[in-house]
Amino acid sequence: MEVLTVMREEPKICNYLDIPLQHIADPILKSMRRGTTRAKTTALLAQMREQVSNIALRTTLIVGYPGETQEDFDLLKEWVKAMRFERLGCFTYSHEEQTHAYQLEDDVPEEVKEARAAEIMEIQSEISMELNQQKVGQTYRCMIDRVEGGYFVGRTEMDSPDVDNEVLVEAKAHYLKVGDFAHLKITEASAFDLYAEPSA
Repeated sequence: MEVLTVMREEPKICNYLDIPLQHIADPILKSMRRGTTRAKTTALLAQMREQVSNIALRTTLIVGYPGETQEDFDLLKEWVKAMRFERLGCFTYSHEEQTHAYQLEDDVPEEVKEARAAEIMEIQSEISMELNQQKVGQTYRCMIDRVEGGYFVGRTEMDSPDVDNEVLVEAKAHYLKVGDFAHLKITEASAFDLYAEPSA
């Protein structure tokens, strides 16, 4: 929790935290040996948002873990809807040697795993779209990473490279310097990208 104090008080620190939670159903958390429960995790996230009001939380989830029931998955879905993570990735369980779970039966069919992952990402896509729409008209300090496909590609402090949202500025209309920061005003938003122009 000390990190949150530094995050809140130190302007050099991004208000971004990646906390790979993996699942939220208590039986799955116990089998994964996560050492936590749904209640504890939910309280922890509430505390984080209370400590740093504009924090961006990213998490990673796994679906199709051995023994994951439809009830476990439904609980996970409802929890994702309730938590409204700014960033979320979802992966299907992979039965790998040298892991604790390898001794468990990989009993969730591959097509069920894929369908569950797609369902989680559909929920997150809607959340991300709503959160991004709220950014239209706002100005953000962005790092300009590269030029690609006719756009300068940047990111806000809420975006990790390669896995999160990107801020796109038309290269034909505006010039930005790769490696520099720029203040960009958001003009449009999609589920996972923001479109912007340099702020006057």
